[in-house]
Amino acid sequence: MQTLLPALAAAAVMSLLSLVGYASLAWKKSQTAFVQHAIVAFAAGALLGNAFFHLLPESVETSPNALTWALAGILIFFVLDSMLWIYHSHAGRELHDHEHDHAPAKPVGYLNLIGDAVHNFTDGIAVMSAYLVNPVLGLNTAIAIGLHEIPQELGDFGILLSSGFSKKKALWLNLLVSFAMIVGVIGTWLAAGFVTRLTTWTIPLAAGFMIYMACTNLFSEIKEEPKLSTRAWQTLAMLLGLAIMWLTAGME
Repeated sequence: MQTLLPALAAAAVMSLLSLVGYASLAWKKSQTAFVQHAIVAFAAGALLGNAFFHLLPESVETSPNALTWALAGILIFFVLDSMLWIYHSHAGRELHDHEHDHAPAKPVGYLNLIGDAVHNFTDGIAVMSAYLVNPVLGLNTAIAIGLHEIPQELGDFGILLSSGFSKKKALWLNLLVSFAMIVGVIGTWLAAGFVTRLTTWTIPLAAGFMIYMACTNLFSEIKEEPKLSTRAWQTLAMLLGLAIMWLTAGME
């Protein structure tokens, strides 16, 4: 219970981040864009930093197959991303944009909810696995994933609206699927009691997930930015995320 309770608390906070999409309706388009740019870049650095400075060193020490599992994590999440059509941070740009030539079919919204539930479930596995190793690793993992959740939730909410959902329905459905993270936390905690050395493969899998998310979804956001000045300060924000994760590595 000493590891379950803080992991549940972290998952609950991250689940509530799904409300950021609804809250952003009160923002100006320029404010949404600024938050999107800043968080995406910082989250990319935090995810990579947590993977390379925390999760991978921890997993290499405990398993000779750690790097193989990390590669498996990258491939697994690539398949999930492709098959489930999971829209990430780039979809957030469509929020507040009512100039579409046509709206996507409503089933796209439901498909996004399914993909988001799977994504949140795997987030829960990553967070609980890290807490099973030690509290600092768990907290760093939760922070890195939480930062990524903000642009993702902006995107998910925008997809639901553009798919024909009402604002209220989009709010509650997005919040509901976010609780799959708590299911992932509890499921991993229960599995740890039956599976010997569970974290020797779930930790590198989580590292692979973070590397995939940072290098495919978040870095692509920075590369697509047309303004060189914006891309420059986004790069600095990314480096700041890396630096913070490097500095906290000695605390474990």
